[in-house]
Amino acid sequence: MELLGRYSNWTSWADHLQSLDQTGGHRHESRPHTRGIARRLSESDVTELIARYREGATVYDLADGFHIHRSTVSGHLHRRGVKMRRRGLDEQQVDLAIRLYQRGWSLTRIGSHCGVNGGTVWLALRGRGVRMRDPQGRER
Repeated sequence: MELLGRYSNWTSWADHLQSLDQTGGHRHESRPHTRGIARRLSESDVTELIARYREGATVYDLADGFHIHRSTVSGHLHRRGVKMRRRGLDEQQVDLAIRLYQRGWSLTRIGSHCGVNGGTVWLALRGRGVRMRDPQGRER
């Protein structure tokens, strides 16, 4: 029996049988969900989302405020024909980003400092012809 218990899955069957209640059904245990539940915005929420975007709120701010993904925010705006703002770096910010990058700052850190995504910084630097480093800090 020791050999059987150690090298078989009989205990998982015993655990399964114990989880059945008297009627033969499963007990419902509270388990944490690994995925989030999609949140559907009401018509008034979408109207408010659009108004706030037109007042200057960013897609990221709206995503946080409405507890939805930023791509969902963009989707609502596109479906309603709202002209999207493109938030990038202006010339002075690109100059600053180049200086910070040459001092060894990461793209993410520069982006956080300038209020944009690290990918936006990467595009701006590449557009100016800056030679980029690999993740280990070596020039490519």
